[in-house]
This record gives sequence, structure tokens and C-alpha cells, in this order.
Amino acid sequence: MMSRARIVVLPPAGVRPPTVSTVPGNARSQPSRTVGNGHRLGQDRNPHVPTEPSRQPADASSIAHPPGYSRRVLVLVDAANVVGSIPDGWWRDPAGATERLRDALAAAGPRAVPGARDDAELVLVVEGAARGVRPVPGIRVVAAEGEGDDAIVELLHREGTGSDIVVTADRGLRERVEALGARVVGPRTLRLPDYWRSRLRAGGRHRRRRLPRVRRWRRPRLPRVRRWRRSRRRARR
Repeated sequence: MMSRARIVVLPPAGVRPPTVSTVPGNARSQPSRTVGNGHRLGQDRNPHVPTEPSRQPADASSIAHPPGYSRRVLVLVDAANVVGSIPDGWWRDPAGATERLRDALAAAGPRAVPGARDDAELVLVVEGAARGVRPVPGIRVVAAEGEGDDAIVELLHREGTGSDIVVTADRGLRERVEALGARVVGPRTLRLPDYWRSRLRAGGRHRRRRLPRVRRWRRPRLPRVRRWRRSRRRARR
């Protein structure tokens, strides 16, 4: 029995022959042609098996901050320190005293803080009994779970720009925030004249009163006539 002859046609020089790849399963394989530079013109896939989307790592910075986005400078106000700077009876209602500070800052804006930009973001950090204070337009309120100092440092770590301002008189907090590049100003530097005036007036009624000076007991002096008579009797003796 004579076998059939096979005719093999060789491609021209410099051209790679098409390759045939198979996919596991009963699916029909399709040839994929490859050109000289390694680029595949076809795709070997099973039409019954869905293809997975390409998972390319995205740039985290582009997701968190779209193009053209710039962080706003933060002005962090230590509410407990500012409220406690004047003894005007704030301990009777800490939340109310903090709300009065919040309203004064909202009315004045970033210009109340010396050296702050007009587009800076005012952040009021509250703690303790003042955690229920709500934010208002122009003021972001952050309730600290523990100490307010730790919350301020955490905010600088996450959202700090290097040109932020912290309003506090706490020496320990001053050293911590200055190490992060923030600038510290005292509570009395806030440009809130009406707010400070009202607090100073109320603070006069709550100042500690001095006790009257207790003098040492002395023998009461006799009238002038009686002293003259006593001196005369002593002279006769």
C-alpha cells in the first residue's frame, strides 16, 4: 500500500511560522500568529471560559488625590487648652464653653489665627465632656478618643503639610508638633476681641478672693486723758 506524500512549505527567511497552542478541555484550539517582534495577533482562549480582567497596580496617590488636588494647610485648635486659659467658670459647662469658642472661630475665619492663610482649614480638637460638640460651616470638629494632644499629633501625621499651625499653650504638645514641622501660637494670640472681652468680664466674678489679713492681737490703747493721768501717777512715785 502506498503512503500519501506530504508537502511541506517552508516560510521565507526572517518570518516565524504560526504556532498552535491548545487550551485544556474540549474547547477547540485556535491558532495565534506571532510576528517577528513577538507581538501576538490572536489570543488563545476558550470561548466558554470568561477571561479575568487585567489587574494592574494603580497608583495610590492618583486615587487618594486626583490631578490638580492640593492639601489645605491645617490650623489645629486645642479646645481644652484655649477654654481653660481663663477661669470664667467653664468647668460648670465645658460643652457650652467649647461651643462659644467654635462660634467665635467660625465668625472670624482663618484670619483669627496670626500667620494663617485665608484658605486654611480650621480644625477644633475636643476631648472629655466636650466630645458632643457638633461641627459648623467653616469649622471641622474632631473628637479625641483619649487625650486631645495625641489626636492633634495623629492629624499632623496623616494630613500635615509642613506649614500647619497649632493653637495651644501646652509645652509638651509644643515640642511634639514642632518636631513635625508645625508652628505653635498661644491661645491669647487669637484675634477674637469680643470673645476674650466677654470671658474676661465673666472671669472677674470667679477669681479667687483674698482672705482678710489677720493681725496679731494687741492691748487696746487707753484714751489720751487716761494715759496722761497714769503717767502723772507714775511720776509721783
